Amino acid sequence: MDVISIFQSKIAQAVAPLGTSITENQIENIWKINKKPVLCLDGDIAGENAAWRFINKVLPIIKLV
Repeated sequence: MDVISIFQSKIAQAVAPLGTSITENQIENIWKINKKPVLCLDGDIAGENAAWRFINKVLPIIKLV
C-alpha cells in the first residue's frame, strides 16, 4: 500500500520518504506528526536494507519508556 492509497483510506498523516533512504530530520518530523509512527517498506532486498538503515538511524535517537 503506498502513501496515496493510505491517504485515500482516510489516514491523513501518511507520508512517503520518496526512496529507500530516510534522514534523521525526516524521522524527527514524523515523530512530531505521530508519536507512534508505522514504517512500511517494500518486501524486496532494497526494502530490507532500507529497514536496517532506518533501525541504525533511529536507535540512537529513541527514548525507551
